[in-house]
Amino acid sequence: MTTASCPAGSIQGRNSNECYQIFSMPNDWAAAEEQCSNYNNGHLTSVADIFENSFIHNEIQILNYKAVEVWISGNTLFVPGSWTWSDKTSFIYTNWAPVKPRLSTSITSPPTGVCPSGYQYFSGTGYCYGYYSTQSNWSSSENYCASNGGHLASIHSYQEDNFIRNLFGPSNDPWLGLHYVNNQWIYTDGTAYDYTPANSLPNDYATNPCADMHQTGYLNNVGCNLLLERVYLFSSSYDPWIGLHYVNNQWIYTDGTAYDYSPANSLSKNYTSNPCADIHQEGYFNNVGCNEFALTSVCKVAPLSNKNLKFHA
Repeated sequence: MTTASCPAGSIQGRNSNECYQIFSMPNDWAAAEEQCSNYNNGHLTSVADIFENSFIHNEIQILNYKAVEVWISGNTLFVPGSWTWSDKTSFIYTNWAPVKPRLSTSITSPPTGVCPSGYQYFSGTGYCYGYYSTQSNWSSSENYCASNGGHLASIHSYQEDNFIRNLFGPSNDPWLGLHYVNNQWIYTDGTAYDYTPANSLPNDYATNPCADMHQTGYLNNVGCNLLLERVYLFSSSYDPWIGLHYVNNQWIYTDGTAYDYSPANSLSKNYTSNPCADIHQEGYFNNVGCNEFALTSVCKVAPLSNKNLKFHA
């Protein structure tokens, strides 16, 4: 049923502050959560108890909805090794299928020592993020981040957005690296402004050219001298290994491809004693001893065939 307290077309929940909207277009989980966020700042639904579970199931049946499965907001993306709801309510009630999903932290846990003290690693980007609660203006905040080897944070996906928001409390609006320069929005780390939550950057650009993460979900542009907290990011991927090595008097990649691209100042050391290569943080290929360092790695794999992919609403 719908009431005046819920948006048109939505379903009134058991409580007056609960409204549900069913979207029939199939999506992956992240896209579905983003769709809900863009729809009145909602989330994929959490399920508090058996009564809410039954209510949602019955409403789907009443609508004669044909989906075998629908997304809810349970995930392990933002707290590795633990199930949480994206609306941050307590994950207490469960009603798993006969085989409960097995938790794994192997894809989200960074190698030991990757992040500096006080930072948290996010596997979705391979970067470390830190929240600093002392308030300062935008320029001072960016300078502080730069002095720590990073920048004010950039955001390029819903997953990264949620990860960063979990670093600070719901009443804070920390600075981002997003600023308006030469008639365009761009991040201080040089990346593009390519992710826009609903209602973002609502103010005049010329007089409000710096952006923060507003506590209600959007990116808010304000004057750069406002005093706010900051979220900064630090690369966890300094000098990762690549497949380039020196064999039989030639440089070749382990996948069999030729060494046909060479940035300036690359491979400057003796080849015989330094026959393996990494990507130096300054951009060139650095040849070192293969057992000399323990570094992170960059792997390249062929894309999966999409013939077996399945999507649920």
